[in-house]
Amino acid sequence: MSTHYEIYFNKENINSLKLFMIGYPEKKIFTDHFTKYSVNLLRNYADLTNSERILGIDFDWGNVHPGEWVIFNQKHIDELIMQGYQFPDFSTLNSGLFNKIEQFGDFIIYKKIQQ
Repeated sequence: MSTHYEIYFNKENINSLKLFMIGYPEKKIFTDHFTKYSVNLLRNYADLTNSERILGIDFDWGNVHPGEWVIFNQKHIDELIMQGYQFPDFSTLNSGLFNKIEQFGDFIIYKKIQQ
């Protein structure tokens, strides 16, 4: 389990992503449930209320408040869709509601800037 996150966060970017995540333990992060497990692992399961799953086509983007983050990985979403999961329209992340703040390989981190 100790290297489990390396499967989900590619090895080339793992150290940068890990350091970035550790530097912001107070940030609430919304992501797919696949990635959520790795986020919690990187944060040493310190505060599980600081990560939430985005799941279902009816997910309300209003649940993400200004300053909170969304971690998006298209490969994870595609795999989960093949498994039968449904997701909301992620094009919202490219609207004026969010700013891309960082990218580590396939993982893109967005910050909500307005409600």
